[in-house]
Amino acid sequence: MIQPDNLHIRPVQPSDKSAVLAFCQHTWDDEADYIADVWDLWFSDPSGHILVADLSGQPIGMTRLVQFSAAEGWWEGLRVDRAYRCQGIGSQLTAAALEVGRSLGFTTLRTCVSTTNTFMHPFVHQQGFRPLGNYAVYYTEASDNAPIALQQLGSQDCDRIWDASNRFAPQKCDRLFVVRGAKWQTLTPIILIKHKEHLEIE
Repeated sequence: MIQPDNLHIRPVQPSDKSAVLAFCQHTWDDEADYIADVWDLWFSDPSGHILVADLSGQPIGMTRLVQFSAAEGWWEGLRVDRAYRCQGIGSQLTAAALEVGRSLGFTTLRTCVSTTNTFMHPFVHQQGFRPLGNYAVYYTEASDNAPIALQQLGSQDCDRIWDASNRFAPQKCDRLFVVRGAKWQTLTPIILIKHKEHLEIE
């Protein structure tokens, strides 16, 4: 059992990488963890806040908070070394991440949990999260048919795009879009224009 005095939550350091990636190799039994693929990107992202659980100088857990705007954020990447699970470390990491969000002024914080990750469902509920929606991932075989032609939209089309999104999702809480991977952010006219200017909408 971990002694509380020996554990503290702190911001990530460059030297934590090898230890974190080592325990992330054993996150799941039947599939590889993606943390190793995104670690360098996460570490260099100024909008992200990675926290680690430090046990006497050794990282044994991690999580990440991402800031989308002044009021909106995303929580992800909760991991705990298998040797130290079920001792409250995940709860401490989550509490620390939520406190960072409060200190940044977040009024909305979202996360995403797989339907197959049944252990996490009651956990996120205990942390104050509530179900918002579901999405499914679909795959298909590659086709030799001609691809569907896409038309590059201009800034003059933003009003039309916004009207279409409102018809598709009349409730404000449903107007979310995927940003920076599998993260959901509220869609607003300002954000729509911003992403259109960066040629991210077709």
